[in-house]
Amino acid sequence: MAKELTGIITWHEIGPNGPANIPDAGKEILIYDGFLDDVVKGYMSIMPDGETPAWIDLTTDDQLHDPQWWTDVPFPGEGQR
Repeated sequence: MAKELTGIITWHEIGPNGPANIPDAGKEILIYDGFLDDVVKGYMSIMPDGETPAWIDLTTDDQLHDPQWWTDVPFPGEGQR
Protein backbone atom coordinates (compact mmCIF):
# COMPACT_ATOMS: atom_id res chain seq x y z
CA MET A 1 0.00 0.00 0.00
CA ALA A 2 1.32 3.45 -0.90
CA LYS A 3 2.01 6.00 1.82
CA GLU A 4 -0.13 9.12 1.75
CA LEU A 5 0.92 12.71 2.36
CA THR A 6 -0.14 13.98 5.76
CA GLY A 7 -0.22 17.72 5.04
CA ILE A 8 1.26 20.67 3.22
CA ILE A 9 4.95 20.50 2.33
CA THR A 10 6.84 23.67 3.25
CA TRP A 11 10.30 24.09 1.72
CA HIS A 12 12.91 26.10 3.66
CA GLU A 13 15.68 27.85 1.74
CA ILE A 14 19.28 27.06 2.63
CA GLY A 15 21.06 30.36 1.97
CA PRO A 16 24.76 31.24 1.90
CA ASN A 17 24.67 31.86 5.66
CA GLY A 18 22.71 28.68 6.31
CA PRO A 19 18.96 28.34 6.66
CA ALA A 20 16.84 30.70 8.72
CA ASN A 21 14.92 27.70 10.01
CA ILE A 22 17.02 24.58 10.59
CA PRO A 23 15.91 21.04 11.39
CA ASP A 24 17.15 19.14 14.40
CA ALA A 25 20.52 17.51 13.70
CA GLY A 26 20.00 13.90 12.63
CA LYS A 27 16.29 14.33 11.81
CA GLU A 28 15.35 12.63 8.55
CA ILE A 29 14.42 15.32 5.97
CA LEU A 30 14.16 15.85 2.22
CA ILE A 31 16.88 18.04 0.69
CA TYR A 32 17.00 19.54 -2.81
CA ASP A 33 20.62 19.60 -4.04
CA GLY A 34 21.46 21.79 -7.07
CA PHE A 35 24.55 19.74 -7.99
CA LEU A 36 22.47 16.56 -8.24
CA ASP A 37 19.40 18.49 -9.50
CA ASP A 38 17.35 16.12 -7.38
CA VAL A 39 15.68 15.70 -4.02
CA VAL A 40 17.28 13.19 -1.66
CA LYS A 41 16.35 11.88 1.75
CA GLY A 42 18.99 13.08 4.15
CA TYR A 43 19.75 14.82 7.41
CA MET A 44 21.59 17.85 8.73
CA SER A 45 24.72 17.41 10.77
CA ILE A 46 27.18 19.87 12.26
CA MET A 47 30.76 20.24 11.02
CA PRO A 48 33.63 19.75 13.51
CA ASP A 49 33.79 23.54 14.09
CA GLY A 50 30.53 23.10 16.05
CA GLU A 51 28.65 25.76 14.05
CA THR A 52 28.55 25.06 10.31
CA PRO A 53 25.68 22.85 9.09
CA ALA A 54 26.50 19.91 6.83
CA TRP A 55 23.73 18.43 4.67
CA ILE A 56 24.16 14.66 4.33
CA ASP A 57 22.64 12.18 1.81
CA LEU A 58 21.07 9.40 3.89
CA THR A 59 21.73 6.75 1.22
CA THR A 60 25.46 7.39 0.78
CA ASP A 61 26.34 9.29 4.00
CA ASP A 62 28.13 11.81 1.74
CA GLN A 63 27.90 15.57 2.24
CA LEU A 64 25.80 17.24 -0.48
CA HIS A 65 27.65 19.70 -2.74
CA ASP A 66 24.92 22.30 -3.32
CA PRO A 67 22.02 21.95 -0.85
CA GLN A 68 19.45 24.65 -1.58
CA TRP A 69 16.15 23.69 0.10
CA TRP A 70 14.96 21.32 2.84
CA THR A 71 11.61 20.10 4.12
CA ASP A 72 10.29 17.59 6.62
CA VAL A 73 9.67 14.07 5.35
CA PRO A 74 5.90 14.25 4.81
CA PHE A 75 5.04 10.62 5.57
CA PRO A 76 3.84 9.06 8.82
CA GLY A 77 6.20 6.71 10.57
CA GLU A 78 9.38 8.33 9.23
CA GLY A 79 11.54 8.82 12.28
CA GLN A 80 14.89 9.96 13.47
CA ARG A 81 18.14 8.67 12.05
